[in-house]
Amino acid sequence: MGKLTAGSTDLAAQVDEGALTSAATVGDAVRVIGRTNVTISGGFVGTLRLERSFDAGVTWVPVTVGGVPVDFTGPMSEEVDELESGMLYRFRATSLTSGAANWRISR
Repeated sequence: MGKLTAGSTDLAAQVDEGALTSAATVGDAVRVIGRTNVTISGGFVGTLRLERSFDAGVTWVPVTVGGVPVDFTGPMSEEVDELESGMLYRFRATSLTSGAANWRISR
């Protein structure tokens, strides 16, 4: 749900967030089920890829739409609808040449 005013309590049921600041870094693994927001913000130059794991984080595969990986190249927000229990999601910086990419996974 987010915040109704700046500085107020976040009303989302689950919020995980962090920042990626260099290439080949990854965000925390976040357990996702149902409709979930995935968001990237901040001033950065680079590409972040949304990934998911079916095996508790041993193997990570790109999340795709129509066979095309979901890549974030600037601030944007998307919604995923995860049907399976036990799924983990994370962001990976496939390239990041400057700035910080702030990530948020919430529902």
